[in-house]
Parts: sequence; C-alpha cells; structure tokens
Amino acid sequence: MPAKSNVRKTLSIFDTAGKKSAKTVALPSEIFGNKSSDRLLAKYVRVYLANKRAWSASAKTRSDVTASKRKIYKQKGTGRARHGALSAPIFVGGGAAHGPKGMVKKLKLNKKQVKKALFGALTKTYLNNDIFVLTDSILKIEPKTKKIEKLLKGLKISGKKILLVYSNQSSMNLKLASRNLKNLNMSEVKALNAYQILSNEIILITQDALLKLINHFTKNEN
Repeated sequence: MPAKSNVRKTLSIFDTAGKKSAKTVALPSEIFGNKSSDRLLAKYVRVYLANKRAWSASAKTRSDVTASKRKIYKQKGTGRARHGALSAPIFVGGGAAHGPKGMVKKLKLNKKQVKKALFGALTKTYLNNDIFVLTDSILKIEPKTKKIEKLLKGLKISGKKILLVYSNQSSMNLKLASRNLKNLNMSEVKALNAYQILSNEIILITQDALLKLINHFTKNEN
C-alpha cells in the first residue's frame, strides 16, 4: 500500500491578482498524501518519453538501394571472394545490415502504476508548496498577457517553469492570455499526467479543474 503523509487538508484559493482569499478547498489524502517511490516515478518518465518517440529511423537494406543486380564478376577463377550484386552491405553504397527499420516499440505500465505515479507527483509538488489554486473567476479574465503576468508577480513565481491546468473549453480567455508566456505550459485536467507535473516547478490549477480531478478519482466519475 502507498505510504500516506500527514499533510494539510486544505489549500488556499488565490484571486486573479495573486492575492490569497479567505476561501479554501479540501484535499483528499489519497491523492495529495500519497508518496510514490522515486524508482516508480523514474520508470514512468522513461516509459512516457519512449512512447512519445517517433521511431522514424529506417535504414535501406540491399533490396532498397538503387544498384545494378548483375553479378559483378564471375564466380570462380578470380582468386577473390564470391560476390553477387553491388547492393551487398560489404560494398560502399550497398544496403545496411541489421539497420533500424522504423519499428514502433511501446513500453507499458499498468493502470495502477500510472495512477500511483500521478498521485506521487501531485504529492511531491504539494509537499513543496508549489501548487496554487486559482478562483474560477480567472476563466473570465481579459485575454491579455499582462493580466497573467500580474497574477504571476502576485504569486511571486515569475520566471519559474509553470504548468497551468484548466477544466474545459470555457477557459478560452485564460488560454489566450497565457499562450505567449515562454515558461508557462497548459494542460486540460483530463489529460494531466505525472510527467507534466514532474517537468514543471509550479502547478497552477483552477478551482473547477481541481474539483473535477478529485471527483474523478474519489467517486470514479468520467
């Protein structure tokens, strides 16, 4: 069973200016108090990156190269080794022997490991005090980059690598206001994974997105 951590049960909610409000949101310990081993997290990252790889390398074999198929010299009497066409791998310009052929290699983790890695990444970020919950009024923010810059300055996280997690298509203004910031990445909550969390320093998540995340894993809602 995963190790449970004695962490705070709530997170403060911040307004559009980055100021802490009086409201808080409760956090279930099964998600934000669930420590995963570094070995599992490292394995998850390896599998995730391997499965994103294009595997596009494809060497030409002797049947793929453009070369004459005639026998280059007679079989016997020359004192040399027996050879056929110039497309053999031993000749310059010939096909490659045992080269890559664009094979798709998929690595797998079971669902339990994927979930445990996600919970472990969330817990690790939470224990570092690097998760900030944003009020849902952020969804109606004016679609201007300076509005998000003001928010980041208010939270004192400007210049850090940030992942912004939102809930649905009604977040268009928020996405438009955030898309030009170099160090800010975005993800819809249903696509959130452990790699995204581990590869960013700060997690910004809207209140609605956080509640959907909690409901999905605690009530098994889709």
